[in-house]
Amino acid sequence: MTDNTENHSDEGREVMMGVCLVVDDETDVERLICQRFRHEIRDNLLTFHFAKDGQEAIDVLRKNPGIDMVLTDINMPRMDGLTLLQHVPSINPVARTVVVSAYGDMGNIRTSMNRGAFDFVTKPIDFEDLRATMEKTLKYVQQIKQAFLSLRENSILRMYVNPSIMSDLKQRCVEKTEQGEPNGLASSRRIDATVMFIDICGFTRLSETEDPEHVSRVLNRYFDEIARITLAFGGVIDKFIGDAAMVVFEGDDHVGRAVSAGLAAIQRIGEYKGKPLTPTAVYPDISIGLNCGAMVCGNFGSTSIGRLDYTVIGDTVNTASRLESAAGGGQLYIPEHVKSRLPAQYSTRYVGEIILKNKTQPVRVHEIITGDASGETAKT
Repeated sequence: MTDNTENHSDEGREVMMGVCLVVDDETDVERLICQRFRHEIRDNLLTFHFAKDGQEAIDVLRKNPGIDMVLTDINMPRMDGLTLLQHVPSINPVARTVVVSAYGDMGNIRTSMNRGAFDFVTKPIDFEDLRATMEKTLKYVQQIKQAFLSLRENSILRMYVNPSIMSDLKQRCVEKTEQGEPNGLASSRRIDATVMFIDICGFTRLSETEDPEHVSRVLNRYFDEIARITLAFGGVIDKFIGDAAMVVFEGDDHVGRAVSAGLAAIQRIGEYKGKPLTPTAVYPDISIGLNCGAMVCGNFGSTSIGRLDYTVIGDTVNTASRLESAAGGGQLYIPEHVKSRLPAQYSTRYVGEIILKNKTQPVRVHEIITGDASGETAKT
């Protein structure tokens, strides 16, 4: 690597930040690089690693996963730069490689680009050109890292935020872009929907007597199964409340889809039920309460402490919760008025009049006893 430029001042240059690997068998390369980028090295903006050939470069890449950019010669012993190009993506998918070589003919340039090179700089090196190339490459790598970080943050956000809020935020972002002004989360609204509470039977006793690891395993396994089934039938997990899941279905045939999801959950959990969990406990069953009708959907909580819950509330929701408490293992309870909205393939068994909490009159309750949930068309 030969320097053919004057020693210009580094003052006023654009700040570069990153970790670079320089691969070249010429003995003066490390000295030239350290001299030319001495200010960035001194200020901890640039960090350089050096290797004499492609094989050594692979070892350095594996030991230093934070490398952003590789500057490599072509003609080197043991492993040349063109071969190294084929290995870099599998070791570090984010890093970008710039080939720095005296062999600047079109054949080498095309081969380098075809093997994944980000750019090509010819020798003798014009360090102004090299600096500009490095700035461009490091900016591109930072953009890639930021994109990955955003994806990861969004994935984490989806784990903790109600999907309805995520959908609303996306819509608000679109409106802000189109209108040029910010919008808050959607205000409360009244909807016609089906709400379902799915509870793990006897879980309180299980949590008091078994190892926390076993308790956590069964709870997360059941919730994961319930979430998968809910999604398959076009529902939304509104929240997990202790050992229960609150699920909401809106849109076309929301009652039929909710019932199908509930029966599918009972069938799936039935495959675990009764199997040994520990020497002293078995996998429990689930019970379900379902109701449909008008409910209020919106943000509820305390703005002063920044804690809001995007959920549904109302008598329809409360009744579904009370029905779940009345149901036994493997049972799906509904109030009588839901019968008229059930798809034809479902039959019910009259349970009787049940006094539910906060109800002045007993509620006529039915259990759904037939219907092939697996035969329903799941909406995804």
